[in-house]
Amino acid sequence: TLYKLYSCSEEEEQLLSPKLQEYVNLHMNSTAFQNGFLILQSLLPMDYSKESSLIKAVQSIFGQAISTAFPQLTSTTPPSEDTIKVSKCSNLKFGDYQCSAAMPTFGILKKLAAENSKSSSPYKSPQQVAAAILQAIPNDNPVIDSLEVNGPGFILCRIKSAYLQMHIQTLSSTGKVPEITSIEKENCVVDFSSPNIAKEMHVGH
Repeated sequence: TLYKLYSCSEEEEQLLSPKLQEYVNLHMNSTAFQNGFLILQSLLPMDYSKESSLIKAVQSIFGQAISTAFPQLTSTTPPSEDTIKVSKCSNLKFGDYQCSAAMPTFGILKKLAAENSKSSSPYKSPQQVAAAILQAIPNDNPVIDSLEVNGPGFILCRIKSAYLQMHIQTLSSTGKVPEITSIEKENCVVDFSSPNIAKEMHVGH
């Protein structure tokens, strides 16, 4: 119930009585609830047809793959943005996004193996860890393809054209830009230099 209230809109919040709203706010602002909410979100399947953030969708795919490939690491702490480590490729020639989780994951596996003298890690390099993550990504996932391991363990990928097409069709049919709710909102200051908008801009601007 609190999860549903935490996800409700401002209009829906106004339907709550003041006392109930105060009670809900006390729980929602607690550290324990917020941490639990993040864990719950990571366990729920993402609705990719409604997720408007590309990087969030890519993070979800890699997070599920890491949980599948290394359940011993994620059974108590689900993968987070900090551990999944997805970012845009600086050179689009190599891919749209890259995941660099293999390097720190290899270090964690090596440390766990050292602590347990009776076993050793089957992964001898970050590249092998990256290959295990790649193998755990199903080919029929709706978001990414063209996966490959590059360098010390980077996993490169491209966004599926069908995934982009789905969102473009939704945008054209509804005429509404989907609200981005999965990222922190920030203020942005735009400085307008007052050029003459009726003429072409030149070096003087």
